[in-house]
Amino acid sequence: MKVHNPFIDQNTITVTTPKSALFCNKEIVKKQNIGFLEGENWMVFVNQYPILDGNVMLVLKRHAEDTSELDKNEWEELQEKIEQTKTILSKIFNTKSFNIGFNIGPESESSVRHLHWQIIPRVNHQPINGFAGFIAGIQYVHMFSEELKKKILDLLH
Repeated sequence: MKVHNPFIDQNTITVTTPKSALFCNKEIVKKQNIGFLEGENWMVFVNQYPILDGNVMLVLKRHAEDTSELDKNEWEELQEKIEQTKTILSKIFNTKSFNIGFNIGPESESSVRHLHWQIIPRVNHQPINGFAGFIAGIQYVHMFSEELKKKILDLLH
């Protein structure tokens, strides 16, 4: 699935990093990582190509492509990071509703083959109908990554 971003001319994008290595790229990590939320095993990224406002990702620090590769500590910290991230996004978006998911395997049409979870806060005015709209690649974004990262960092300070 190619996610359509109306603000980017898809014909001018050149990706030189293999999809499996994007989250291993130090420049991408620096730009997207919210360091104050980082754990021993997981980073929290603002999504550079969000599906909806508030779209963040929990990204495994080491390269893995399947949940079967996670150890007990990684699973436990993942749960902590999901709850911590939900708490912060709840404050920013005044919601208790979220879509949380991931794609595994080449046929899942994941845009990056590095284990990561999408966390998307849901509020009443968003037109997407549940996870089906998310899978369809429909976007409804008013707050882009830089503004979201600033709001999160403001809450953490």
